Amino acid sequence: MSTPKPHVPTSDAALAPTTVDRTAAADLLTQLQQDREVNADRIMAPQWYYALNGLLGIIMCLALNDIMLDLLSDIGFHTDRATMLFPASGTMAWILLAVATYVGFQVNDWRKRQIGSDFDTLGGVIAPRNATMWVMAIAMYALAFLGLAAILLGGLGLHWLPDQTSVIALAMGVLSWFGEYGYDRYFVQLVRSGNHDA
Repeated sequence: MSTPKPHVPTSDAALAPTTVDRTAAADLLTQLQQDREVNADRIMAPQWYYALNGLLGIIMCLALNDIMLDLLSDIGFHTDRATMLFPASGTMAWILLAVATYVGFQVNDWRKRQIGSDFDTLGGVIAPRNATMWVMAIAMYALAFLGLAAILLGGLGLHWLPDQTSVIALAMGVLSWFGEYGYDRYFVQLVRSGNHDA
């Protein structure tokens, strides 16, 4: 009794290698690039956003300077090295700080919605995806911290601190404006090249 041999298909279609639809592949690549462009356009904020962030940074720094000097004056500390922006009314500084803080929260909330849930945020900016973004983010936050410390401690009249509060506030505004703009531009380039998932 002989063992039956397995059935071997004789159809040419069954033996033909899998073919790639070049048109479908090209369409898929085109769609992928279009998706990247849409994401890039969505991630990059309008110019007014960066300018407003810079202006809010300046206002908050100057208001904090006035509040700190007012508090130091209340406890009897006096220095000639720093000047108040609104010496006639300490209340004005508190109002400006409250308004700037509220507007800042609203703008940042809008920014998070604009970025969308596809991308995480870290302290108001898109979460770093590679070493370059980490360096940029750490540098921005470190400079912001140093500037804020100089603003708050400037009223003490310490000789190792700069006494030009307005210059520090302007620098903080420039950092907020152009720092985040450059950070976002770099991330947009990563998205367009497809390297943002690194």
